Amino acid sequence: MRKFERIKGSTADFPQRATEKSAGYDIKAYVATVINPMECKNIPTGLKVKLNKDEYLQLVARSSLYRKYNCIIPGGFGVIDADYYNNTDNEGHFMIPLLNLSNTPVFIPFGERIAQGIFVKYLKTNDDLPVLQVRKGGFGSTDV
Repeated sequence: MRKFERIKGSTADFPQRATEKSAGYDIKAYVATVINPMECKNIPTGLKVKLNKDEYLQLVARSSLYRKYNCIIPGGFGVIDADYYNNTDNEGHFMIPLLNLSNTPVFIPFGERIAQGIFVKYLKTNDDLPVLQVRKGGFGSTDV
């Protein structure tokens, strides 16, 4: 079962695909945000996502993001793992990290479509070892 859900108290719009053959679901900024030059900020979405155990949600910048705001997603894309859902730190609230590459502050308005979420199925190697570590937190929490 894969689906977007709102975090507690959120009234965020559910992501939608723009056309019948769009791979990505457009994700909006849930909070208006100013990003200073060369600053990276996590933009709240008000959403979490429930995934099958062999899937992740890939977050990629909308093609207009750089043209309109001179912002990128650092590293090119983000990965939301299935076990991020309902984590103890933030209920699974996923955010979009944006880096302002300009020399002036950038204003991202509430409701601006800033990223696309693409559901991706993945495989494991035949000799994959058992993993005993369990996610205990939110963003960056598996950095051991």
